Amino acid sequence: MNMLKVLLTKCLRIRLFQSNRVLVVNYFLFTIFIGLLVILLNLGFWQLDRTEEKKQLIDQMQTMKQKAPRSLAVLDVPDDYQEVTFSGQVLAETVFIANEPNKGRDGYNVLSLIQISNNTVVWLNRGWVEALPDRRNLPAVNSLPSQIEARGEVYYQKGEPVLFDGALQKKSEHTWLLQGFSFKYLNSIPMPSNSKLLPFIIRLDPSSEYGFERDWQYIAMPPEKHLAYAIQWFGLAFTLIIIFLVTSIKKSNPDGF
Repeated sequence: MNMLKVLLTKCLRIRLFQSNRVLVVNYFLFTIFIGLLVILLNLGFWQLDRTEEKKQLIDQMQTMKQKAPRSLAVLDVPDDYQEVTFSGQVLAETVFIANEPNKGRDGYNVLSLIQISNNTVVWLNRGWVEALPDRRNLPAVNSLPSQIEARGEVYYQKGEPVLFDGALQKKSEHTWLLQGFSFKYLNSIPMPSNSKLLPFIIRLDPSSEYGFERDWQYIAMPPEKHLAYAIQWFGLAFTLIIIFLVTSIKKSNPDGF
């Protein structure tokens, strides 16, 4: 208790030039001030970094859109958002990715497994379907033909979602429900023997007849919004500095210091 009183009362007094004012710095409160200032500045710089990342991502997408689609069969490691053509055998496995809102409605992204060669398979995102009022049941979707030839874009997973045990549920013999897009869980679904799952999905082109609603989202937050958040954090840091100075600068005693 005594130590706390010392911390709360111990101050450093600094005369401001030749004026009759002094800067009274309480050690304890100054430590809190510095801690908060560092946090606010770090948040501001982090948002600036995110602004630059989003700008680079938009540039990358625009570059990919300008390129002609290439056959997935001849690409070793396609770029993110690269447009590709593909063909293959449609396998029976279907995955409903839950918690996918669309224009204020709850629903699922529907993934079908495509075997594009004897030892290579890839998940095809056919688009979004609305959830039923009774979430215990999955909406009925049209099946694909046994063979498919179509066009889409490559999409790599952006981060690993936090999913709990039981996030992947088997609803029927070949139908699965997954609570979030995760390659970790998609890899656990039975595949043809000796097959390799490609480390990305294909988002079906909106013009294809085989899909559902496909208003593909590329960035959840534009760079301008990240910049606005950065300005907000820096503004709070500046306000904190002003409050600190206003509350710490006091008139000196008549005796001097």
